[in-house]
Parts: sequence; C-alpha cells; structure tokens
Amino acid sequence: MATGSPSSSSSSNYDVFLSFRGEDTRHGFTGHLYNTLLSKGIHTFIDDEELQRGEEITPALMKAIQDSRVAITVLSEHYASSSFCLDELATILDQRKRLLVIPVFYKVDPSDVRNQRGSYGEALAELERRFQHDPEKLQKWKMALKQVADLSGYHFKEGDGYDFKFIENIVEQVSRVISLRPLHVADYPVGLESRVLRVRRLLDAGSDDGVHMIGIHGMGGIGKSTLARAVYNELIIAEKFAGLCFLANVRENSSKHGLEHLQGKLLLEILGEKNISLTSKQQGISIIQSRLTGKKQNIITTRDQQLLRSHEVNKIYEVKELDENDALQLLTWEAFKKEKAYPTYEEVLHRVVTYASGLPLALEVIGSHLVGKSTQEWESAIKQYKRIPKKEILDILKVSFDALEEDEKKVFLDIACCFKGWRLTDVERILRGDYDDCMEHHIGVLIKKSLINVSGWDDVVTMHDLIQDMGRQIDQQESSKVSGKRRRLWLTKDIIEVLEDNSESSNLKVLNFEECEFLTEIPDVSDLPNLEELSFDRCGNLITVHHSIGFLSKLKILSAKRCSKLTTFPPLNLTSLETLQLSYCSSLENFPEILGEMKNLLMLELIDLGLKELPVSFQNLVGLETLSLSHCGILLLPINIVMMPKLASLDAESCKGWQWKKSEEGEEKVGSIVCSNLALFSVDGCNLYDDFFSTGFMQLDHVEILSLRHNNFTFLPECIKEFQLLRSLDVSGCLHLQEIRGVPQNLKEFMAIECISLSSSSLSMLSNQELHEAGQTVFQFPGATIPEWFNHQSRGPSSSFWFRNEFPHNVLCLLLARVECIYEDYIPMLTVFINGKRHKITSWLEYGEGTGVRKVKLNYTYLFDLESAFELDDLSEVALEKEWNHVEITYAGMLETSLVKATGIHVLRQDDIRYDDPYGKRKLEHDLNSFESQPLIKKPRLSRWVGPERIINLLGNAADGALITNAERRYRHISMDSFCRRCHSLEETILHALRDCPEVAAFWRSVLPKKLAPKFFNGDVTVWLERNLDHQSFSEAALFWPTFFGIAVELLWQFRNDLVFDHSGRRGLDLSGAIDIVFKRYKDYMGAHASHNLMTRNLLKWKPENSKDWLLRLNVSGAYDPSSGTAACGGIFRDKDDDRFVLGFSVKLGESWSINEAEILSVYHGMKIARKYDIWGLYRDILRRHSIPISLGIARQHGFGKIRVESDSDKAIEFVQRGCPTSPSTSTSKSTSRRKHCFPLCQELKALTSATNHSYTRHNAAADSFAKFGLSMKQQGASIFSSCPSFCQPFI
Repeated sequence: MATGSPSSSSSSNYDVFLSFRGEDTRHGFTGHLYNTLLSKGIHTFIDDEELQRGEEITPALMKAIQDSRVAITVLSEHYASSSFCLDELATILDQRKRLLVIPVFYKVDPSDVRNQRGSYGEALAELERRFQHDPEKLQKWKMALKQVADLSGYHFKEGDGYDFKFIENIVEQVSRVISLRPLHVADYPVGLESRVLRVRRLLDAGSDDGVHMIGIHGMGGIGKSTLARAVYNELIIAEKFAGLCFLANVRENSSKHGLEHLQGKLLLEILGEKNISLTSKQQGISIIQSRLTGKKQNIITTRDQQLLRSHEVNKIYEVKELDENDALQLLTWEAFKKEKAYPTYEEVLHRVVTYASGLPLALEVIGSHLVGKSTQEWESAIKQYKRIPKKEILDILKVSFDALEEDEKKVFLDIACCFKGWRLTDVERILRGDYDDCMEHHIGVLIKKSLINVSGWDDVVTMHDLIQDMGRQIDQQESSKVSGKRRRLWLTKDIIEVLEDNSESSNLKVLNFEECEFLTEIPDVSDLPNLEELSFDRCGNLITVHHSIGFLSKLKILSAKRCSKLTTFPPLNLTSLETLQLSYCSSLENFPEILGEMKNLLMLELIDLGLKELPVSFQNLVGLETLSLSHCGILLLPINIVMMPKLASLDAESCKGWQWKKSEEGEEKVGSIVCSNLALFSVDGCNLYDDFFSTGFMQLDHVEILSLRHNNFTFLPECIKEFQLLRSLDVSGCLHLQEIRGVPQNLKEFMAIECISLSSSSLSMLSNQELHEAGQTVFQFPGATIPEWFNHQSRGPSSSFWFRNEFPHNVLCLLLARVECIYEDYIPMLTVFINGKRHKITSWLEYGEGTGVRKVKLNYTYLFDLESAFELDDLSEVALEKEWNHVEITYAGMLETSLVKATGIHVLRQDDIRYDDPYGKRKLEHDLNSFESQPLIKKPRLSRWVGPERIINLLGNAADGALITNAERRYRHISMDSFCRRCHSLEETILHALRDCPEVAAFWRSVLPKKLAPKFFNGDVTVWLERNLDHQSFSEAALFWPTFFGIAVELLWQFRNDLVFDHSGRRGLDLSGAIDIVFKRYKDYMGAHASHNLMTRNLLKWKPENSKDWLLRLNVSGAYDPSSGTAACGGIFRDKDDDRFVLGFSVKLGESWSINEAEILSVYHGMKIARKYDIWGLYRDILRRHSIPISLGIARQHGFGKIRVESDSDKAIEFVQRGCPTSPSTSTSKSTSRRKHCFPLCQELKALTSATNHSYTRHNAAADSFAKFGLSMKQQGASIFSSCPSFCQPFI
C-alpha cells in the first residue's frame, strides 16, 4: 500500500508468474504445469522464448513479476547456468513482501541449491569467471539461491512417479491462495504501512505451534479494524496459513444473529464446509477445536485492554493517533481527493487537524462532509463542531462509555468536565472522598477502555479532545438545569451564577481559577468558610489577593504559581494549611508574614521568586521539615532559621546573593553553642566565598549531607572534620578550591568533579587507606595516581581476583580514566562477572545518568567500596560452585568519551583471596592452541595519526587483539557464550564486531566511497586496517576516509558495548542514526582541524629499518619425523648482543610434508606470539631488571618494536618474502593439496612479518632444541617457556 495515495481498486493482472530454464523444462514439466493452471482458470504468465535473449531482465518481465500474486520458480538442473534466470530469481525475491514465492525443486536437491553444490556449484564457478568484474551481482545471485532454497516448496525427485500428480498438488495450493481475495482497507490508507509492519513483527515473533493471539487495542475511531484488514491482506500475500477468515463487526453480529452464526462463517471460510449446522455455541467451540488444528493466529481488535488480558493475550499493539503530517494528508485526500490542497485552505486544514487530534474517524467524517465547500463554509463548520460535535463521531465514541459501571461513568465525567490535564495524584486525592478506596480501580478501567491516558513523568491525566466533548455533552444532558444543584461546574456562565448566589456557594470545597487570563484580583472569599482547596496558578494578570484568604481555617491547599505580576501576598494564619505554592511569582519581593503557628505545613518550595529576605515570623512555620529555595536572587536569611525545631532539609540553589542575617544581639554566640537538626544542607551555585565558613557554619555540625557545589571558596576549613555525622560531601565545580584541611572520619561519599585547583596534599588525603578500609566509601576526584596500598592493579578496563568460602564484604575498586566529557552526578557503571555469570547490579546511589554535560579533559580517580555503590544479587550462592571462584569487574563501555588508564582492586581480607588463577594453565598456551580460530592481529603504528587519543588507542587495541570481544570474554569465564549480541549466530571476533556482522556490514555499505567497496570486506584485521588507514589510496574520495573510518570504528565499538553492557535488553543498530552521528563527529573534528595536511601522514609504517642494528631476534627451526609423518616447530626470542633469553616456544604440528613446511610454520607461530604477547614489553622488563636504560634515541636507532627473524631454511625465507607460487608447477594431487594448505598462510605471513627483517643463518642449535622438544610432545599443542629450559641451556 502506498502511504498518502488512494488504494488501488484493481487486482493483479496475473495470478501466477512462471520462472524456469527453457532448455530444461519448457516443453516438459513447465509446459504441463502451465496448461494445468490455465485449465483451472488461473491467469498465468509464461515468457516468450524471445524475451530471454540477452543478459538483462526486460521491462516487460519486470512488470509481469510486479503484476502477479504468485511466483513459481522451477529450479531444474541447469537453472543456475543462466544469468538471466538468476536475475529473474533475484527480482522475484525482491518482491516477496507482496508476492508469494513457491519454489519447485525439479530433479535437484534443495541442499545443492542452498549450498551451491553439484550442477549449481559448477554453474556459479563459470559465472564467477565471466562476471569477475561484478562481484556484487555474483553475491546477489548466491544470496537469491540460498533464500529460495530456504522457502517452503515442492521437491520432485527422479523416480517419484508421474509429473501430473505432482503438478496437481501445486495447482491446488495456488487455487487456494488466489481464492483469498484482499479486503478493501481504506480509500486513503495514510500512515498504515508502518503500523502493519509492527503488527507483522508481533506475528512473526510467535511460536510456530499452537494458538498465537495478538490484540489490537485503541479508542473508538482510531483505526483498529482498518489496521486488521490491512494485516489480513498481508497474510494472504505471505501465505503462511491453509485458510484465512476475517470476521467484521463481531459485537454487533453476535448480538443480532448469535455466536453460532459467526462460528459457522469461520468454518465455512477456512474449511469450505457449507453444510455445517450449529445448534449451540458449545457445539461450535468443540468443532472448531477439533477441525482447526496446527498453527493458528488470532488477531483481535478491541477498545478494552482488560478483555485481552483476561484471555491471556499478552502481545498487544496499541493504535495511537495519527501524527500531524499524516492527519493533514488524510484530511486533504478526503476533502479534495488529491494529495495537495489549494494554498488558501492551508490554515483551516490545520485547524481541523488540531480539532480532530489525530483521530482518523473524525478526519474522514469532517473531510467527506466538507468536500467542495468554500473556506468560509469550512470556518463555519469548525465553529459548529466545537460547539456540537458530529453525531456520527460521538455515537462511535459513546460505545465505550455505555459499557462502564455507574461509578466508573461518574469518574469519567468528572475528569472530562473538570480534571483533564491534572496530575493523577491530585485527581485521586480530590475524588477519593466520593469513591472511597475504589479510585485506583476506576482509573484503571478507564485507561484499559482507552477513554483516558496517564502520561509524562508527573502522571498527567489526558484524554482525546473529542472524548472530552462527548463526556461534557453527556453531562449537560444528564445534569440538573439548575446550576447550583449540579455536581460539576465547568461552563463559565454556570460558575459565575453559583458564585453570585451566596446560598449556593457556602458549601464549596474546591475553587480553581487556573489560567484565568482576565483575572486581576482575588476578591473577598470570607463567604466560603468550607473552602479546602484554592488555586489560581498561571493567572498572568493577577495583581491583588484579598486578605480574607489568610483566614480560611479549613483551607488545606493554597496554590498561586506563576502569577508573574503579583508583587505582594497577604499575611497568613491558616492552621489547616498543608500545601503552599508560590513558585515562579517572579515579582513577589516579600514572603507573607505568618501570623500564628502553622503546624501542618511540612514542605515549602520557593523557586524563582524576587524575594529579598524571609521575615522573622517565618519561624512560625513550626511544622516545616523541608525548605527548598532556588533562583531567589538576593536573599537574606536569619541565621537562626536553621534552628527551626523540625527543619531537617534546607536546599538552596543559585541564590546568588545568599547572606546570613543576624536577627538578635548575641544570637551568633548562642548559635555557636546550640546545633541545628538539619540533616541535609545544600547551597549549590550561591556565589559563596571563604567568609561563608566564618558565620554560623559550626551550627551545621549535625548535618549528614552537605553540598557546596559551584562556589568560590578556596578551602574547606579544618573544623569540618568535627562533623561526626557527615556522610556525604560534594564540592564539584568549585574551580578555586585548593585545600581540604580536614576530612570527617565517617565520610562515605565525596565528589570533587572539576576541582582543578586541588593540591597534591589534599588529593593524597582523599586516598587515605584507613578512611577507605573502614568501608562504604564512594569517592570521585581529579588525578590519576594509584595509591601504594592497593593490592592489585591492571592497565586494562578490567580487574579480577579469586575468592573462596564467601564473597568478601570489603572490596575497594579503583578506576583511573581520562575523561573528555563528563556529566554531573555521574558514577561510572560497571559489570561484575562471577564464575563467568554476569550478576545483576543495582546502584545504591541516587546518581542517575547525570545532568549538566560539561566538556573537560581531566584525569579522574573513582575509588569506591563495591557493596556500597552497587547491590549484587545471589552472592550467598556463588561460593558453592567450586573452591576458588573467579570475579571480574569491568568498566568496558563506561563512558562515551573516556580512556581507561588503570583499574585496581583492594580486598581488606587476604586469607581467602588471590590474584592469580588457582586452576588455569598459562593463558599463552590456551591462546596458541586456538590460533587457527583466532583472527590475525598486528599493531599498526598509529603514533603519527592526528586525532583523539581515545581513537588512536582503540585502533591500536583492535590491531593488537586487545579488544575484549565475546570470544575473549568466553575464554575469561566472564560470558556464557562467544556469540555476537547483534546477530546471535556467529562468534564475535574483532573483525566480526567491527566489520562482518550483518548489521555492521550494512552500515559500512551505506557510507563507503564507491572505489573502496569492492575490496572493503576482504582481508584480516591487519590488512583491513592497513588499507583503510592509508591516506594515499583515497585521495579522490569525497571525504577524508582515514579520519572518517577511525571515527566510525569508534562508534561501532561504542554501540557494541552499549549492547553488551546495557541490561535493558537487545537493541539493534539504528542505521540512519549511526550514519548521522558519524558524519556529525567527522564534520566537527574536521572543522576543528581545518588543515588536511595534519591528517595526511602515513598512519601505518611497515617498512623495516636497517636490520643490523636491531636489538631483538627470533631464531626458528623445524623438526620432521619421516617414520610417523609428523612435524614440530620451535623458536627462541633473545637479545642480539648479550643473548638474554626472553621467551621460547615449542609447537607439535601433527601431519606435515617436509622440514621446510615446519620451518615456515615456526616463523608463523613465532610472529603470532610476538604480536599477541607484547614481546617487546617482556624485553623491556628484562632490561629494567638489569638496570639497562633505553632512551628514545637508542630505541629509534635500533628499530625498537621490530624483530630480526633468523632461519637456516632458505626456502622458508623465500616463502615468507615472496609467497607461494601462483602458477602450478605440477599436477600431482599431493602438491596441489599442499599448495592449497600453504596459500592462506602467505597473506598472514606477509602481514605478520612486514615489520621484521628475514635472514638466512647457519644451523641454530638453540632453536633446534625447541623444535625437537615439540616433536617429543605427546599431543598437538604448544608449550611456552618464560625462562630457559634445561634442554636449551647448553646452547645459550
């Protein structure tokens, strides 16, 4: 269906399209099939022989495919040898959304088609030769063959019998399909396509067995039945069911003709049973259950969500109103029968759209009613609709109201007349007196019947404007004609009439003047003694409030928010007052005097007022527990305000002129002795200086939470350490803070984000061992120094330890990270794995995702007690699995723009804790044994790439195999499987995560420059990075690809981490969103680095230096046993000058053909070890242990980072340097298989050894000893030696 255009009234021109290989079956099987279809009256397209000449599919065939309902593909022996047939097949499969495809495997095995074997494999091999210039077309054909082989179809094997019997089965299915004719959906199916897609996804997500029910739920007139008809038509095309039936108007027809009538219709349409006579609905149920077996999917439309829940319909699609664009388009089609209206109608069209509020029924009724009318007639009609809505609309909407119980009807009318737009808590509070404790139930019923909604962070009650109009019309019809006797007053004239009649108004309890634009004063209300709630919020012209308001003894709620012209407020003596709202009265300079004690007002919030001071009488609010001040300008506060008897929380924000005011003589002296009861004191952004601590600060020594953020003081006083109850202190954003002169001994939470002036002594004080070992601390402050007392440190994003008996209760975690962008109130999220199981964690802290994003470039220290910051589930059970239990804490995916420098763990209890693996063999051995399944890794030289440090680090880690993919996580026992979290089908290697996953590959295809596309998906990690980071290859590209590529890789890895570490469930890659983000980041970066010369340095420099000066060498050798036909290899890394041993290895290879092959494989495995395990890092450690300094100059001179490879096999060196010969030298099967075995190593060896020099040396006994040891090993595998073994010592 086409969004925004009329639905087609004509059906497809053809019922069936036949695709076949003419040479195979035209005059046999396909010819018989065609004739049988015609004899059954099935209109079938079969191509003329002339149409298949040429390489390209013709427009005539394309149109025939598009005009058909069913495509039958006859896949015969030589079908794939025709490029024309394969193009035709690909075109057919592109139309699968609307075209039923039935494959017929005629004397071919479907698995040969799927896997391209046999004649299909031979045909594709020939096509690869012919179309080697067009790899995309070849890939499309292969994919089409795989897709068609996966479809349900028919398989005719040699010897299966006669063709005509087989053909009858096919024709019977086709007849059944084409007998199902699509329903009329709508004259103008605007906005339907996306909704159909969502319902189809719900259908596809169900089980293939049993009954699968889906509910379509929404208010009357929203388009539920229209959507159901559209989905029904889609199911006809998909042909997933033996039968389909659409029962319309079930409620009306069952009440009129009985449920038995509908049951009979269902059996008739699905089974074709014409003579079923049902005597009762129970009989109908029994027959339906017995006859309609197998897979069943029921789609139910209803306004009542509870109906779906009660029948265990758990998959529900709620139909929402049309958005403004779709609503405008539908109205235009209905009124003007075309896509665009005349410009003069634009304004009235928008007014109707606003009135209809996205309800399709209203748009259709109004649009059809106004066809051919002038703009003046439209204007008149709009006024009429607002006064009296169209009866056709209200009658449909009223169905839901009529189904309500009496009390539910009353609650609905209360909301429709008076409470639309109110917060749910306020509605329930006001109405609870009339409906006791049933309010929650009544509200739930109204929501489930789509009459109201509760939405937003503050739970506002909303309803469609037309439903409100319906409710008000019902209220007018049912209520008394005398205004004073009505339950609900919502018309202005009725309210005025009641207020003018004192006898009617004296019992008034609630009076609401909100948003009264013309209200300038609140009059005398002394005649309303029973008033409990008075609100005049958002009265923008209100200037005066009568003093009588201050003496309403029963008043509980007084609200005057956002009265911007109100300058004064009368004195208050309201003994029952529980809520006072004066916020955002920006002209109000004085808080009202409090004439007597008010005990019931517990909380007071004053935001954005013009207050200059609080009066002394403010202390008469003796019940006040919480006072919140924000943006109140110059504010003088009496010092003794903190001494109010019940005040526990004083929170001030951005009160820039904050000052303490001395009220009485000698008060300061008294204040220094008597302490307040404040538990929370916050003065963020109040422009405070050092003198703040000299006046009354010690009165706060009972405070538990102290927030002093974004102020100007330079020190925290020493007296603060006397605050024995202080548990949380936040000084973030205090840019001038230099000294912390004391730290309270019970402090548990400390935040100092952006405190860039803190001295080293203060930072050291924050890392105090005794403070943190006391437990429960969560600290964040600038700097990146690891405390000396920490047990275990790690350079990566993860740290781990083993424990036994029980999980330790005092685990301190350390994270050092360079952060470029930080959120206030942010604590980094971590992931904890215990014995490979990810444990659910919940933050104890109130820090959410953070607010106030700020760009910084600072090193930060996060030091916290694990159990204080996070709750871990089921810790009591994990110790039962084994004696020693492995714990890994990782911060991968922590922040979008951060670079983890180090992590650490400190466990106070040491007796049952260890930091090495008590079970495992060396990791080197494990990884070497799995080399064949690991991607090739190699660290490119990225130091000359100008870009963000985090991207350089990421690319280096990718090339070095240091990204923790799920394959790596599975090995580390921190993941239960190694599969990709996007596709859930393949192992997640680095290359899969960054390039080959289908979702990721789709992203790359959408952004690749044309000239890069053919080879982009070739090669291993090293080749891929080298190709895309080499600027010289892409000078013609529209963008500077190396930079774009690096930014894109970072984003893909970031999205991958979000997927792995976000516990909210699986999320796919948003293709368009990802593209937008990458281009924005690229544009921002290039804008900030306008000179492209900065970017054109070679990113990967592989050419070796002069080898004679290199410091480190690798001697390799092979060993071969002719009697068993097995081989081994080995090697030794050592210092060139002093023969210092660095690392040795032996590998048992198994079957081999020669000593030369073993020698080649020794280079291969040796270089893999060098890359993966940082052989230069090991060498540097050895030099450090011998106190041998290596300066930068010496390192450069000696090619630090490169290795000299020495072998006594000239053939091995030739193989490494030149690769395997590409021309065949012999036709023997042995040499052919050997070449097939060796050829894949050529590219890997070329990449592995591109930063090395190769030399031919005489026999090397040390390397030989490792090779011979490998030969003596009993099983295939590897042994790694970190110290020189005894069998090698004679040769060192």
